[in-house]
Amino acid sequence: MNGNNQKTYSKIIFKLLIYLICLIFIISGFYFTSKPQQINASSSFYVRGSYAGCSDSENDGRSAAEAFCTIEKANSLMDIPGDTVYVGAGIYNEGITLDKPGSEDNHISFIADTDGTRTGDAGSVVLEGCRDQGPECGDVKTRAFNFKSVIGGDNAKYIKIRGFEIRNYDSAAIYAE
Repeated sequence: MNGNNQKTYSKIIFKLLIYLICLIFIISGFYFTSKPQQINASSSFYVRGSYAGCSDSENDGRSAAEAFCTIEKANSLMDIPGDTVYVGAGIYNEGITLDKPGSEDNHISFIADTDGTRTGDAGSVVLEGCRDQGPECGDVKTRAFNFKSVIGGDNAKYIKIRGFEIRNYDSAAIYAE
């Protein structure tokens, strides 16, 4: 080989090595960034029935400022273990049907925020039934929390309820079907 051919050959080898190194970095970058990451995808929802800005139709319930008005609205969106509803002080005339399971490590939780640290509304959180209150109660259910198991399922498991005052329901305030 003469000197010019050897220089050309060396340049080609050098460029190929650079391309190979770049390719290795690119492939390793894809490998390390494409690994699935463990993300806790559970959600927190906020209910503030006494808050003037609450809305079941306009708000997303993901913060105290965008809170829902009813516990049932938040319950309808809970779909994975670890989801939590924080309920601000107030009286809630409703019944909640619990038909989505938590897991052993990630309970579905309904937390009465009596000290206001999550919702900003300190005070009692009351689920008020309609017993002996006449027709003005309308469609208020006869149970505060109804654990419902769907046929063939184990739905009403690993659910945590904390801090609620429950009063004036016609039948069992907390009921498991």
